[in-house]
Amino acid sequence: MIASLAMTTAKGMPVNLPKSSAATERPVVKIVLTLTRSGAYYVDKQRIQFDELYYVLQERIKDNPRAVVVINCDRAQRWDKGIQIADEAKRAGAKYLTIATEPKTDAGSNL
Repeated sequence: MIASLAMTTAKGMPVNLPKSSAATERPVVKIVLTLTRSGAYYVDKQRIQFDELYYVLQERIKDNPRAVVVINCDRAQRWDKGIQIADEAKRAGAKYLTIATEPKTDAGSNL
């Protein structure tokens, strides 16, 4: 499994992303997994329940095994929720995972 920080143009649901000075832009085929501030789960823009995540992802990854799974988790959510999403992606066969972030605007911490 490869994990990286990359700035992506996400097609998932809008969330308030954390900042990252390591974010870069690169075009790839993406499957965007979103967890909103209110706790709603999406695959791209399709609303799902958490227990559907594995099955939906498994189908999408079967169609494109080299797809990058982007975890688009609102920064107000607990990290364990993001880790659960990553675990489901890995279990469904994802080989490439990345965490969506926004670039920092200055050298200071914007947490």
